[in-house]
Amino acid sequence: MFTYICVFEPTKKAQKNGAVPLAIALEANSEKMAKAMAIVYLGEEYADDMSNFNTSKPIICKDIQGFPRLPIGKFDEKFAIEYEFNGTTWQARTLEPTKTPSITTRDFNHTYATLDLEIALAY
Repeated sequence: MFTYICVFEPTKKAQKNGAVPLAIALEANSEKMAKAMAIVYLGEEYADDMSNFNTSKPIICKDIQGFPRLPIGKFDEKFAIEYEFNGTTWQARTLEPTKTPSITTRDFNHTYATLDLEIALAY
Protein backbone atom coordinates (compact mmCIF):
# COMPACT_ATOMS: atom_id res chain seq x y z
CA MET A 1 0.00 0.00 0.00
CA PHE A 2 1.01 3.56 -0.67
CA THR A 3 0.07 6.83 0.99
CA TYR A 4 -1.65 9.31 -1.32
CA ILE A 5 -2.42 12.97 -0.72
CA CYS A 6 -5.75 14.08 -2.18
CA VAL A 7 -6.93 17.70 -2.36
CA PHE A 8 -10.43 18.81 -3.28
CA GLU A 9 -10.56 22.37 -4.61
CA PRO A 10 -13.74 24.35 -3.88
CA THR A 11 -15.89 25.51 -6.78
CA LYS A 12 -15.65 29.20 -7.73
CA LYS A 13 -19.02 29.90 -6.13
CA ALA A 14 -17.93 28.16 -2.92
CA GLN A 15 -14.65 30.12 -2.92
CA LYS A 16 -16.63 33.37 -2.99
CA ASN A 17 -18.48 32.11 0.08
CA GLY A 18 -15.19 31.39 1.89
CA ALA A 19 -14.64 27.70 1.15
CA VAL A 20 -11.02 26.51 1.21
CA PRO A 21 -9.37 23.44 -0.34
CA LEU A 22 -9.62 20.25 1.70
CA ALA A 23 -6.67 17.85 1.84
CA ILE A 24 -6.53 14.30 3.15
CA ALA A 25 -3.87 11.57 3.16
CA LEU A 26 -5.02 7.99 2.65
CA GLU A 27 -3.41 4.59 2.29
CA ALA A 28 -4.51 2.81 -0.88
CA ASN A 29 -3.31 0.31 -3.48
CA SER A 30 -3.66 2.74 -6.39
CA GLU A 31 -4.39 6.35 -7.25
CA LYS A 32 -7.83 5.35 -8.49
CA MET A 33 -8.61 3.67 -5.16
CA ALA A 34 -7.28 6.70 -3.25
CA LYS A 35 -9.62 8.99 -5.21
CA ALA A 36 -12.62 6.75 -4.49
CA MET A 37 -11.75 6.52 -0.80
CA ALA A 38 -11.23 10.29 -0.54
CA ILE A 39 -14.67 10.94 -2.07
CA VAL A 40 -16.22 8.55 0.47
CA TYR A 41 -14.42 10.33 3.33
CA LEU A 42 -15.55 13.71 1.95
CA GLY A 43 -19.15 12.45 1.87
CA GLU A 44 -18.90 11.27 5.47
CA GLU A 45 -17.24 14.43 6.85
CA TYR A 46 -18.86 17.10 4.67
CA ALA A 47 -22.08 15.48 3.45
CA ASP A 48 -23.98 18.77 3.15
CA ASP A 49 -21.12 20.53 1.36
CA MET A 50 -19.95 17.93 -1.18
CA SER A 51 -21.36 19.90 -4.10
CA ASN A 52 -19.05 22.78 -3.14
CA PHE A 53 -15.94 20.79 -4.13
CA ASN A 54 -14.55 19.57 -7.44
CA THR A 55 -14.78 15.83 -6.82
CA SER A 56 -14.33 14.91 -10.49
CA LYS A 57 -10.72 16.11 -10.67
CA PRO A 58 -9.05 16.21 -7.26
CA ILE A 59 -5.31 16.75 -7.03
CA ILE A 60 -3.80 13.37 -6.14
CA CYS A 61 -0.17 12.39 -5.69
CA LYS A 62 1.86 9.77 -3.88
CA ASP A 63 3.30 10.87 -0.59
CA ILE A 64 7.08 11.15 -0.91
CA GLN A 65 9.26 11.08 2.17
CA GLY A 66 10.91 14.42 2.81
CA PHE A 67 8.01 16.43 1.38
CA PRO A 68 5.05 17.93 3.28
CA ARG A 69 2.64 15.31 4.56
CA LEU A 70 -0.64 15.08 6.42
CA PRO A 71 -1.90 12.82 9.18
CA ILE A 72 -3.62 9.84 7.55
CA GLY A 73 -7.41 9.84 7.43
CA LYS A 74 -8.09 13.41 8.63
CA PHE A 75 -9.08 16.38 6.50
CA ASP A 76 -6.91 19.47 6.74
CA GLU A 77 -8.07 22.95 5.71
CA LYS A 78 -4.62 24.59 5.82
CA PHE A 79 -2.41 22.15 3.87
CA ALA A 80 -3.31 23.32 0.34
CA ILE A 81 -3.03 26.95 1.44
CA GLU A 82 0.41 26.57 3.05
CA TYR A 83 1.79 24.34 0.29
CA GLU A 84 1.47 24.31 -3.49
CA PHE A 85 1.37 21.40 -5.92
CA ASN A 86 4.15 21.56 -8.52
CA GLY A 87 2.69 18.81 -10.70
CA THR A 88 4.50 16.02 -8.85
CA THR A 89 4.71 16.86 -5.14
CA TRP A 90 3.62 19.43 -2.59
CA GLN A 91 6.15 22.07 -1.63
CA ALA A 92 6.20 25.14 0.59
CA ARG A 93 4.76 28.21 -1.12
CA THR A 94 7.33 30.79 -2.08
CA LEU A 95 6.72 34.21 -0.63
CA GLU A 96 6.81 37.22 -2.91
CA PRO A 97 9.61 39.61 -2.00
CA THR A 98 8.40 42.68 -0.18
CA LYS A 99 8.56 45.99 -1.99
CA THR A 100 10.56 48.82 -0.51
CA PRO A 101 8.19 51.68 0.30
CA SER A 102 8.71 54.82 -1.71
CA ILE A 103 9.62 57.80 0.44
CA THR A 104 8.62 61.22 -0.80
CA THR A 105 9.83 64.54 0.55
CA ARG A 106 7.72 67.65 -0.02
CA ASP A 107 8.39 71.37 0.36
CA PHE A 108 6.99 71.34 3.88
CA ASN A 109 8.34 69.79 7.07
CA HIS A 110 6.79 66.34 6.69
CA THR A 111 8.08 63.19 5.08
CA TYR A 112 5.68 60.40 4.27
CA ALA A 113 5.91 56.91 2.81
CA THR A 114 3.48 55.21 0.48
CA LEU A 115 3.03 51.60 1.57
CA ASP A 116 1.67 48.76 -0.51
CA LEU A 117 -0.40 46.93 2.11
CA GLU A 118 -2.76 44.01 2.01
CA ILE A 119 -4.94 43.64 5.07
CA ALA A 120 -7.07 40.58 5.79
CA LEU A 121 -9.64 40.51 8.54
CA ALA A 122 -11.11 37.37 10.04
CA TYR A 123 -14.18 37.26 12.16
